[in-house]
Amino acid sequence: MKSQIIFRKFSGHTGLPFPLCLLKLCHKIQSDYEKCLINYKSTKTKYEDIWLHLPKKTENNANINSKIEKQFIEIKRKYEKLCQKLHVLHNDYCLVTTEAKQYENDFRVLLIPTLISYHESILMDSGDKWNNVLMKFVDKTDITQERYRRLQNKLKVSVENIIRSNIYGNLKGKLAKPVVQKINISFNDKLLDDFVGALKPNQLIIDTELELQQMLSKSQIEIRDKHQLQKQYDLEMRALLPLSEDNANAKMGIRTRKRAIDIIKKDLVYIESEHERTHHIWERVDMCLLKMAGLQYKTGTKLFRIL
Repeated sequence: MKSQIIFRKFSGHTGLPFPLCLLKLCHKIQSDYEKCLINYKSTKTKYEDIWLHLPKKTENNANINSKIEKQFIEIKRKYEKLCQKLHVLHNDYCLVTTEAKQYENDFRVLLIPTLISYHESILMDSGDKWNNVLMKFVDKTDITQERYRRLQNKLKVSVENIIRSNIYGNLKGKLAKPVVQKINISFNDKLLDDFVGALKPNQLIIDTELELQQMLSKSQIEIRDKHQLQKQYDLEMRALLPLSEDNANAKMGIRTRKRAIDIIKKDLVYIESEHERTHHIWERVDMCLLKMAGLQYKTGTKLFRIL
C-alpha cells in the first residue's frame, strides 16, 4: 500500500523509534495536505474570478480577449492539477491516519506485551539451565565427612530455594504498563470547516478510481501473502507442539523445541497484527469502490467548479 511504503521509507530515512517516527509522519502528511488545500483555495478563487469576468469576443477587443483567454487557460490547467493533487493527498491522509492509528494500538496492546512474554520465557529458561548447572556442581562436590556434609546441606538448601518464578514470573506485569503511552491519531476535521466541495473528513474521494483500484489490488495481494505466512507458521507450530518426555533423548530436545515455539509465537502475533491492519485499509478502499460501481461521477474539476 502507498501509505505503508511512505511510512517505511520515512522510518528508514529518519532512524527514529516507532512512536516518534509515527507521529512525525502523520504531522508531515497533514502539513502537506494543509499547504495543498490553501494553494487550491487560492487558485480556485482566481479561476472563478477570471471566468466570471471573461468578456465576450468582439472585433474591438480581440487582442484583450486573447490575453485574458490565455490567462484563463493557464489558471484552469493549474487549478485542475491542484485539484488532482489535493484528492491524492486527501486519500493518503485518510489512509495513513487509519493505518497509523491501528498500528499504534497494536504496538501498545499486542506487540510489546508479546515481546515481553517472549523475553520472560527466555529468562525463565535461562534460570532453569543455571539451576541445573548449580545442582550438578553441588552433587559433584559432595564430601562424605560430617562437616562437609553440613556445609553441603546448606549449599543444597540455598540452591533449592532459588525460585525462578519469583524473579522472572511477572516480568510482563512489571514492564508492560508504563512502557508506552497512547498517542491520539485522527483526521483533523477542522481543515475542511470552510471548504466548499466534495471532500469529506476521513472519507475517500470517489473521482480517483484508478488509484483506488491499484490500492485495492495491492492490499489484496498483501492480505493473501500474510494469510499464507500465517498458515506456514501454524504448520510449524503444530510440528513442534507434541513434546514427549518418554525417553532421555526426548528430554534433551524439549528445551530447544520450547524456544523454537516461543519464537514462532512472537513472530505469528506480529504477522497477525499486520494482516489485521492491511485488511482494515482494504475494507475502506473496497467500500469506497462499491459506492462508485455503476455511478456516472464527475471529474475533480467539475465537482469543485462553481459556474
